[in-house]
Amino acid sequence: MNKKKTPIADNFSGQYLRQPETLAVSASKPPPVSCPKCKEPFGRQQELRRHILSVHLPCWIYCPYTPCSWRGHRKEDFWKHLDNQKCGPKPERERYEIYVTDLVLGWILEEPGISTERAASYALNFVGERALELGKVEEWADPWGPRGGLFDVARTISGDVKNHG
Repeated sequence: MNKKKTPIADNFSGQYLRQPETLAVSASKPPPVSCPKCKEPFGRQQELRRHILSVHLPCWIYCPYTPCSWRGHRKEDFWKHLDNQKCGPKPERERYEIYVTDLVLGWILEEPGISTERAASYALNFVGERALELGKVEEWADPWGPRGGLFDVARTISGDVKNHG
């Protein structure tokens, strides 16, 4: 078996020292992804998913501790809520999830033909069903959750227009 000399390891005289070769695989960023609804660009798929959950879909997280009525769309906010309000320990996902976000996001991002509006409509139905299961129908009268501002646009588009005064 022929052993090839590695220039740096076998000869320290300096004659074999050279600049490191550049990698053949490019470290370039993946192309940006855009929201199918509002066309806002994002650098990463994770950012797009968070945007869709935060802007175009109803809240998917609730505080399972009685009598708390907190709802939101970011786990970080939920963890802060639990720490600040002392509602209880961090529950397992099944206990605080209103609907399965991967399912709804999959309809929007992976299956052509399912519009954001239709997926939001299904998510709103899931919220209604979960409210019935949990006895929170009155508490969750607004299925979108405690939101305002930009989220009124999503409500108008989905046909769920209410007076949010």
